[in-house]
Amino acid sequence: IATKSFVEDGFRAPASKSSFSWLDKDTVIVSAAFQEEDKTRSGYPRVIKLWRRGTKLEDATPIFEGEKQHLAVGGGVEYDGDKRHVLLGKTLDFFTSHSFLRLASGENRRIPLPDDATDTAIFKGQLIFGVRSPWTAPDGTQCLPDGLYSVDFDRWIDAGEFGPFETVLAPAHRVSIAGLARTQDRLFINLMDNVRGKVIACDRTPGGWSLKPVALPDNGNVGISHAEHFGSSVSF
Repeated sequence: IATKSFVEDGFRAPASKSSFSWLDKDTVIVSAAFQEEDKTRSGYPRVIKLWRRGTKLEDATPIFEGEKQHLAVGGGVEYDGDKRHVLLGKTLDFFTSHSFLRLASGENRRIPLPDDATDTAIFKGQLIFGVRSPWTAPDGTQCLPDGLYSVDFDRWIDAGEFGPFETVLAPAHRVSIAGLARTQDRLFINLMDNVRGKVIACDRTPGGWSLKPVALPDNGNVGISHAEHFGSSVSF
């Protein structure tokens, strides 16, 4: 910015259905769909590669692959405090997918959630998720559509298995989850409650989850327009 110039050895790629996500200042995660062998039958990315600054696109390192019949693959980075998680995914069709965590060892470990998991987030060491169809968690917890659940993600990374599951938000009549957003210190749940928009602010403490409604107009359409991932501000 000081010199009003671009960083040397920038990343240049041809137009395609590919996507890019920063891993660090000199490496991007490329969900590639440049060559026919890199594409699914739908024309979307089938291979995820690491592309380092100063190298050619064709020399990028493959780290994850889907099958031709899958809809697409994708990858990105999720920050949880000072922790950085590289998440990879296979979209099997419009409603099902498989998610993976790339470990420091280079292993892509499948996150054992149901194929139709939705509304996922990582917040204060917890993996938050919803389901489109009823699912019984390994500990026997009944997870139902339009509910929100969590499990200790840090423990799963270390031990390779899930511990107890918790209910963040139980399903309720005529209430559906419209989306999630998070800041550094709060998780926000956007709800449609009998066709009225509402937002709940959540925090995670040693004692569990605390939920508090956000004071917004009672009868209207509410959406979360911005949430500062590395700060505390949020706009509705």
